[in-house]
Amino acid sequence: KPDSLNVLYPWRASSIIDVMPLRKIPGLGFRTLKSLEKCLMEHNSRSPDKDSPYWTCRDLLRVPQQNVVAACGEQQSNILLQRCRGIDPLLIVDDNGGLGKTVSVEDSYRQGTVTALDEVLRLLEELYCRLPRLLDDRKSDSDRPDLAFPSTIRFSARIVDDSAGNSKRR
Repeated sequence: KPDSLNVLYPWRASSIIDVMPLRKIPGLGFRTLKSLEKCLMEHNSRSPDKDSPYWTCRDLLRVPQQNVVAACGEQQSNILLQRCRGIDPLLIVDDNGGLGKTVSVEDSYRQGTVTALDEVLRLLEELYCRLPRLLDDRKSDSDRPDLAFPSTIRFSARIVDDSAGNSKRR
């Protein structure tokens, strides 16, 4: 990173990818993992447990290729096995310096300084008022103003709950 590009150097690939959960591999969802489960169990001396609750890329690479092909087809198995080796056949597409997909307006407050609901609402209003200005700036800075606006705006808040006596966050 930055610019939504990750470079994985060959000399570091196996140490990172070997232990990566299979579900992190693009194109390997719940159904594919379910179809691979039998051959994963047959060719690995372990199954997911509390210490390692998921199958890893290393686990899939222990399975003979013909078994992976039988479980999920030749085309998909070739792509999955390549990705487990750190090779992704997808082309890198230059977005010509396009804007990021995420827009963030946030603020932080020292614990105990915002204690009343009316104060929370006032601070949320301030954040809300900053968002249109940020979007206008993105639009004026963009080569493609029609693409300057995100498709999704997400709101999240972190609340410290002291009622349990352990400052649990939710």
